[in-house]
Amino acid sequence: MQNFNLLLIALLLLCLAQPVAAQSEADTVHIRETTMSNMYYYHNVQIKHWQVGKLLASSPKASILWERGKTCITLACLLGVTGGVLIGWPIGTYMASDTKFKQRWWLVSIGAGAIGGTVALVFAGKRNFTKAVKRYNRDIRLGSPAVSCRVEASPMMMSFKVDF
Repeated sequence: MQNFNLLLIALLLLCLAQPVAAQSEADTVHIRETTMSNMYYYHNVQIKHWQVGKLLASSPKASILWERGKTCITLACLLGVTGGVLIGWPIGTYMASDTKFKQRWWLVSIGAGAIGGTVALVFAGKRNFTKAVKRYNRDIRLGSPAVSCRVEASPMMMSFKVDF
């Protein structure tokens, strides 16, 4: 009977300690931030942007943050092209010595504002990408235990199941 109690206590401690037995540090995604982009490493190998997105799909909250970052970057690209056209058109017209350039200064100012919005959206996208990777790494550390323990009790018997 005393051995049974000792076994019961050991199994209970094993069930309580399962978050400690989560996946290893090698399963996390590491970020190397540069000025305009991030580089991602998984198992010490650089992976592409789309591969990180597939990897983060296993964590719902990280996946949502990743999609927000992609949306920001897409909008930044569209806004940047628009700003470039709005700046380039009047300058090209001026270089072609068209006299209507003075009437189109408002296009240049709108284009400059669009370029400023592009920079803000790029940094917002990078911030969302970083948050997504950090969230994924936190979910990996806290979830997905390597050892699972389940206790089933009924009026007549009690059973333990431990999976390694």
